[in-house]
Amino acid sequence: MAGGLFDYLEERFTRALIRTTLSRLCRPGDTFCFSNIATPNPYAALMAHIGRWNLVERTPADIEADVRAAAPPGRNRRRTGQHRRCHRPDAFRDGAAR
Repeated sequence: MAGGLFDYLEERFTRALIRTTLSRLCRPGDTFCFSNIATPNPYAALMAHIGRWNLVERTPADIEADVRAAAPPGRNRRRTGQHRRCHRPDAFRDGAAR
């Protein structure tokens, strides 16, 4: 489970973390879940300018592209879910995204 970590990582670090987690930390049958702030975020300007809280927002397509690019060869299945205007990639099984 990685909740909130991906909100602060550039694309190359996001992909490296997904790749490393799937190849080194997930065993067959394991589940890897992570979240990311979705675009559009109606509070982005307030968060960035008043709170100096800068997040990397991603669309569902961005996350799918990151997972596809990072998944080990032959393991490019993925499953994504929507939850209250938030994109939540969930359920990475057998070291692959479904």
